[in-house]
Amino acid sequence: MKSGYELMVAMLIFHLVFFTYKKRKLKNISKNQ
Repeated sequence: MKSGYELMVAMLIFHLVFFTYKKRKLKNISKNQ
């Protein structure tokens, strides 16, 4: 049970970081053009 919960938290953090990274990259691309 605990390992499953930790996996869920890790996936949530990974998605949050990935989403913010993608947003920042898109912002930089639009700024360059």
